[in-house]
Amino acid sequence: MKNLKKCISLILCNLLFFFTFNAKVFATEYHIGSGQPVGGIYYDTLQEFLNAGVLLTGDSVILYQDDKSIIASGGFPISGLEDIILKSSTTKMTVSSSTVKGRIFKVNNNSVVTIDSIIFSSASVDSNDPDGVVFYINQSSVNFNNSEFLYNNGMRYGGVFYIEGSSVTFSGASLFEGNKAGSGGNGGAIYSGGGTNPSSTQKSSILFSSVTFRNNSALLSGGAVSISIANSSLNFTDFTLFEGNKSLTSGGGAIYAGSGLKVDFIDVIFKNNVSVNTGGAMYLSGSNTNITGEALFEGNIKYKYNYYGWRRRSIFSKWNDCFFYCNIQK
Repeated sequence: MKNLKKCISLILCNLLFFFTFNAKVFATEYHIGSGQPVGGIYYDTLQEFLNAGVLLTGDSVILYQDDKSIIASGGFPISGLEDIILKSSTTKMTVSSSTVKGRIFKVNNNSVVTIDSIIFSSASVDSNDPDGVVFYINQSSVNFNNSEFLYNNGMRYGGVFYIEGSSVTFSGASLFEGNKAGSGGNGGAIYSGGGTNPSSTQKSSILFSSVTFRNNSALLSGGAVSISIANSSLNFTDFTLFEGNKSLTSGGGAIYAGSGLKVDFIDVIFKNNVSVNTGGAMYLSGSNTNITGEALFEGNIKYKYNYYGWRRRSIFSKWNDCFFYCNIQK
């Protein structure tokens, strides 16, 4: 009998080990929308898929048509799940919120997610979800590739993204265009910080590679990007472009970076960004900033004080090969 119990116990342990370390073997592909392959597991809409509650670690979700079905309060939740993939089938599909205002996705609790070749467009929030109209990301790792974020409207922190305590990467010619952070707004496209909890210490790391920010705006700071938690890091590489972004009442036409941050630029371009207050291109407040490769500042405008290209109270370890053309103080 003892030997039988040991044998059963050993089998159970081996099964537990197998299922734990080989979860990807059992990962499922879910197909959303019309035109799915015959025999696949499919749902008509993302909201229908969400209602089913079937998403598990390792699963992939593939879009076959545009979707604007999400009506969940707080957004489609991805919580505590690893190796989740959301992608378009062939050409880029568009995801937006339904006629009911509200956030589209909420990613938290150490989730690991990849988003590939999807357009997120025309979403807007209300007072129930004022921060991060498309993505609210907390304590997770998310990678975006070849994705677009167009004409989304936030109310407070982040016209598209609210990021706290997370690692986020944007690459593959991703585009942010026409996004807004409205009343009380910081970060027309992206806000990373403590939001309504200024004492937060959840630092983030955000990388931008070959990304374009065009015509985004914030009522307050950071027309495109605003980051404020100490010891966080921003990295801009591979000719990331900031063009036509606006800070309407505060600093940083394109970027606002608070104190105690690390900001690295490798081959970046700032063109025709506007700040009504300080730093037509950037407001860097006590950040440790490096500019390597080439940096072009052209046609950036500020309307107050004396810093039309950038306002810096920062430590510049390197800032070689910076070119300034036709920047204006009014």
